[in-house]
Amino acid sequence: MPMRVKLYLDVFFLINTGMNLVVFLTQSLLMQKTIRLWRLILASVLGAVMACLLVLFHVHRNLLLLVLSYFFVSVFLVRLAFGKMTTARTVMHLLLYYACAFILAGLLLQVQKSFHYPLTGASMLGLMLFVLLLLRYFMPKLKKEKERVSYLYRLRIYDRGSKIEGMALLDTGKKPVMLGSKNFLEKLWKGKDPPLMRMIPYHSVGKKMGMLCAFRAQRLEIECGGDWQFVEDAWVAVCEECVSVDGEYEMILHPDMLNNENGKEKS
Repeated sequence: MPMRVKLYLDVFFLINTGMNLVVFLTQSLLMQKTIRLWRLILASVLGAVMACLLVLFHVHRNLLLLVLSYFFVSVFLVRLAFGKMTTARTVMHLLLYYACAFILAGLLLQVQKSFHYPLTGASMLGLMLFVLLLLRYFMPKLKKEKERVSYLYRLRIYDRGSKIEGMALLDTGKKPVMLGSKNFLEKLWKGKDPPLMRMIPYHSVGKKMGMLCAFRAQRLEIECGGDWQFVEDAWVAVCEECVSVDGEYEMILHPDMLNNENGKEKS
């Protein structure tokens, strides 16, 4: 005699709605994209309704029909949740949707296997909400760290046969002049006379006008995207103080030096 399973559609509907919403919220966090909540809720509810219809009409008895139904339902829900998009972006969103659902489902099974914890509807939603809160806490920190690192560049400065190498922070000043700490730049002319300096004016926060010593380096190399760009006769200003409080970088780089079309070479 075949085993009979009793399914409560109201409980099935609520669990599916909650799970869909957690998957959509996780996807929007990973994409770092702000989506209107009502769209995610609407997509989650309609997804749960369609899941109930698939069960009521016994679609699961035909594997091909089940796979096709879930595919087209998923495409509809993704476009409903994240709005109108191109075919390529739809495929990308759909793959990410399946990846989030797969990872979260695997996490639930791993918790059940490791802790012998019964997977009730409430426990599944609770665990997924916990994962969602963790993502909501860590994603902004990861984004901030990524943005911080994206403004740091490795560089080399050459002058009269000497070379120093360090890190530079990208700045948006008006004039294409680099700024470096004196302790770092002195390594470039160690054992030699300092290069010929000239005074250049500058503005900074809390100081309307000041003067800095600057010299013209023979060559400057900046690592950008795996390649080394070079700038000939680059002006480098000398700062008496450290330009980075924690010592993470030694120079401040002007963006015009990254847009140099004349000097590019492979690393």
